[in-house]
Amino acid sequence: MRPNLIDLNVFNQTISIGSYIMFNLILNPLIVIIVNIIILTKQSVSLLKAFVSSIVIVITVIIGARLTHVIIAWGYYRDFSVNPFSLSPSGFAMYGGFILSVPVLYV
Repeated sequence: MRPNLIDLNVFNQTISIGSYIMFNLILNPLIVIIVNIIILTKQSVSLLKAFVSSIVIVITVIIGARLTHVIIAWGYYRDFSVNPFSLSPSGFAMYGGFILSVPVLYV
């Protein structure tokens, strides 16, 4: 697999989008939003409510994935003084996002 899928030059700055970022942080949320909107609009839910619920799901998955990774790798965060709330694209446990999103869907 190629480490960088897209390399863009914008104002003399190179922006590299790797495979992890592309699939887990760009395509997955887009797929969740699109599928959720399609399913909810078929059930006669308004487009606005479907979109808002999709955004809530994506945010919940991101928060759950980060929290799960912090819990699992607490020694790393403690020993290296890494900010668990940084916006770096690494340090996500995707199953944690799923675990947190399921109860939120029922609320």
